[in-house]
Amino acid sequence: MSSGLGTIAKIGNGGSLDGAYNLSDIWVTSVNGGSAGFGYGAVNGYPGKSASIGIGVPRHIKGYWAKEDENGPGFKAYYRISADIDSVLAEKKIRTLQNYYQTFKSNWGRMQVEVEQSRLMVLYTLNCFSKLDDCTVKPYKAFHDLVSKSPKNLTDVAVLFDGQGESSLTPFPGSPYDERRVLVEPFRLANKITLTDTGGNTATIGQNIGDLTRIQGGWHNYLGEDKAGKSMYRFFHIDAPIDANIVKEKIQIMRKGLAHKYFGTVTYTEIDDDGNIKIYYRLICTSNSKLCDSLEESRASPFIIRSSDYYLDILLFEGKAEELDAPFEKARSPQ
Repeated sequence: MSSGLGTIAKIGNGGSLDGAYNLSDIWVTSVNGGSAGFGYGAVNGYPGKSASIGIGVPRHIKGYWAKEDENGPGFKAYYRISADIDSVLAEKKIRTLQNYYQTFKSNWGRMQVEVEQSRLMVLYTLNCFSKLDDCTVKPYKAFHDLVSKSPKNLTDVAVLFDGQGESSLTPFPGSPYDERRVLVEPFRLANKITLTDTGGNTATIGQNIGDLTRIQGGWHNYLGEDKAGKSMYRFFHIDAPIDANIVKEKIQIMRKGLAHKYFGTVTYTEIDDDGNIKIYYRLICTSNSKLCDSLEESRASPFIIRSSDYYLDILLFEGKAEELDAPFEKARSPQ
């Protein structure tokens, strides 16, 4: 479904209604197929930070945000949302606001994404301020049901969306706050391994992944040449399930007491020459000594396999790949 309105906003705002937040990877998609990002990072107050955008009537919003912890570095709660926006009603409200004032005109409006704990609002405004502009409205009362006052009561807005996201005291797996970016060692096997999570998402090196459910892959190790000068290889293949419940339990225990902190995280896969595979969840702290000190309690967890001053590893999976006489495709093909 497309809209005849085209681009309605060329400025975006991202802010909050109750203190400091971090907005990360928030996207609004329009009925015309375009999108605009509102992941403006640290924000505090309305309307918040601004950036140039270009977007039409919205139809969907998704993203992540987190409440800053006023008692120390990191976050005290995490939120996410993926929701449709009533684009028909949104367009009606936008058209109403565009024809709301008797004399005031604005070439472009602003789209605003504002958060308040798990609540998220998408607002549209022309920024008519009575101290600076003539904001006299047209005498048509039907207009007034579709237009509201801004959170600071300084201008008029159209509320295009007002909904609730999910909340958690720990980061959502695979979110920007717990990316679990996939790393593989040795690096030459990086694109040979694919991981799958509980959401059905798949990832290879450099991509983000959630709670693991499966590992798949095929590769070969070079052995050298035989007496005839022919290259020799060992061929390996794996397609194995991973217990997601154990993965969740281990990570939750590891992060006990760390819910308010922000750490980089990776899903680290190690493969040796004999096809033995270990997958670790690695929690990284490199930039804040006070934050790193808070890892001490977690180091005592029985699940910690390895640690240094800057990271902790817990083992999520251990298995062995099947060794074949030929590449997997050839070894399984009918003779």
